[in-house]
Amino acid sequence: MVLKKGQLTGHVFWSKLITQYAMIHEKTVGPVAEEYIKQIGIRTGEWMEDFYSDKHEK
Repeated sequence: MVLKKGQLTGHVFWSKLITQYAMIHEKTVGPVAEEYIKQIGIRTGEWMEDFYSDKHEK
């Protein structure tokens, strides 16, 4: 992804940060990193579902 000055958003920054972390973690730890990263995704998804659920609106 090539960005021009002024195009960096919070979304782009976090996406790049997480992608770089995952790549470096995999290079450092090896194949086990895939499960670790998968678990981070699952737990983040669960948090988001809870955050945006109807329970939060009451």
